Amino acid sequence: MGFDQRLSIVIQVLGLVKQLEIQGSGDAFILLKDPTGTVGGSVHSEVFEIENSFKEGSVVVLEHVSVFSPDERQYFLCITVDSLVQVFPPTD
Repeated sequence: MGFDQRLSIVIQVLGLVKQLEIQGSGDAFILLKDPTGTVGGSVHSEVFEIENSFKEGSVVVLEHVSVFSPDERQYFLCITVDSLVQVFPPTD
């Protein structure tokens, strides 16, 4: 992941959706895995309205993702429709 600390934006992310938990609001908690590790995030409910293949096992390509960092060691992605580039659904 390329991280620009001044803007708190990840330029590009390619990751496997390891865990996805839909909340009552329609938003979801997500765990994304890539070769560098695993990161948590929030997925806005509108993402699921336009992309029904966004689910566990999918590979997602994201750009310009906002990052929440409560401290120097923790990062949390905020995934919206604007940051979604492509979703590769899991193969069965």
